[in-house]
Amino acid sequence: MSDTSAPAPRPPRNVLLAVAAAVGLGAAVLLAWQLATVLLLLFGAVLVAVLLDGLARELRTHARMPHALGVCLVVVLVVGLLVLLGWLGEPQVAEQLDALGARAAGGLQALQQTLGESQWGRILLNETGWTGQLPGSPSTWFQRVSGVFSGTLGTLTNIGLVLVIGFYLALQPGLYTGGIVRLVPQNHRQRARELLQAQGKALRWWLVGRIISMAAIGVLTAAALWLIEVPLALGLGFVAGVLSFVPFIGPIASAVPAVLVALLQGPWQVVYVLIIYVAVQFVEGNIITPLTQERVVALPPAVLLLSQVLLGSLFGILGLILATPLAVVAIVLVQMLYVEDMLGDRVHVLGD
Repeated sequence: MSDTSAPAPRPPRNVLLAVAAAVGLGAAVLLAWQLATVLLLLFGAVLVAVLLDGLARELRTHARMPHALGVCLVVVLVVGLLVLLGWLGEPQVAEQLDALGARAAGGLQALQQTLGESQWGRILLNETGWTGQLPGSPSTWFQRVSGVFSGTLGTLTNIGLVLVIGFYLALQPGLYTGGIVRLVPQNHRQRARELLQAQGKALRWWLVGRIISMAAIGVLTAAALWLIEVPLALGLGFVAGVLSFVPFIGPIASAVPAVLVALLQGPWQVVYVLIIYVAVQFVEGNIITPLTQERVVALPPAVLLLSQVLLGSLFGILGLILATPLAVVAIVLVQMLYVEDMLGDRVHVLGD
């Protein structure tokens, strides 16, 4: 007696491909999540490469030289400038930064004393359980901040790797971008090249805007604080310039130590310091940025804040620092791949 039962139907080939693609995508996302810190550091190296490549391009427009030679010359000039600035201002800046922790601690104690003189202030102190002491020494703060780069190789090694990898990426950008393009199907490779070029241009002009903004905020803040005789004006200006790399959140964070230092000189000095920080941000946002707005990349405030909150909550301070340039990359991707290619609409690509 023969078996007449029909064989079980096989799933369609497209279903198998869809399942395999979903599994592969899930594995890629899981791997990226596990390697998030490494990928963020790699993106930091890409930013270094974009900056070096952009400066080398400017040199090539004025002097005919090989690209690699231009990158090396840019590195020599940048290092020389940093050494010169360090030689001129490092003793004063380093001394003021060392004293800033003690001044901030004194400001917090003065704030506690002021709050303790009023009923609502005593209620606030009791509810929060704050004793007016800093949660750790100033060295502990810097260790926590630098901990975003910590790993098996250590802080300085990771920073060095970012700089070295960025240098090699800038030496032969075509080699690495060409390797990425080869991973794309042949009929889409031209669009992939255009996408990489647009992202590089947008990141380059975003970095130009940040550097101009950081320099302006640092100089204006230090000069204004010095005029009203706030102690450690040079160190506070340096902190304001560096922290302004992170839009919105950075300027607010940089005002905290200045306010704490001003507390030791009286409440009116605090008011003057707050006015200065607000005025500097007003000048930067309404005068300096519009002067460079024709080419410098500016992102909508809501996009900036959303990206900072999202990446900061997921990856800590390192995600917060790189949130804005990652948002630049994401916006260019959406504009070119979704708005232009899928929807067919014309759009002004960021940084173009």
